[in-house]
Amino acid sequence: MPRDRKYRNGDRPNRVTASGYWKATGADRMIRAENNRSIGLKKTLVFYSGKAPKGVRSSWIMNEYRLPPPTTDADLFYKVIAPIERAKFD
Repeated sequence: MPRDRKYRNGDRPNRVTASGYWKATGADRMIRAENNRSIGLKKTLVFYSGKAPKGVRSSWIMNEYRLPPPTTDADLFYKVIAPIERAKFD
C-alpha cells in the first residue's frame, strides 16, 4: 500500500493525523545485510500532539522502513527483471 502524499505529485509524505503529526528525527540509517550490502533505510519518527510548529512532543516513536534508491540503471533493471525471470521458471 503506497503511503499518503502531502502533495499529489511530490515525494514528501503526509504524516499529519487528526490529533497531531509524526516528525522525523535524526538522519536515515542504513540497514545492511550480513555481507554489508545495503538492503534498506530506517527512519525514526516522534509523535507531536497539536499542530506544527507548536506541537507537544510525546513519548511515542515509530520506525519507518523503506528500500534504498537504486544506485545505477543496471541495479534498477535487475530489481525489476530478476523476479520476472524467476517467475517464468517456477
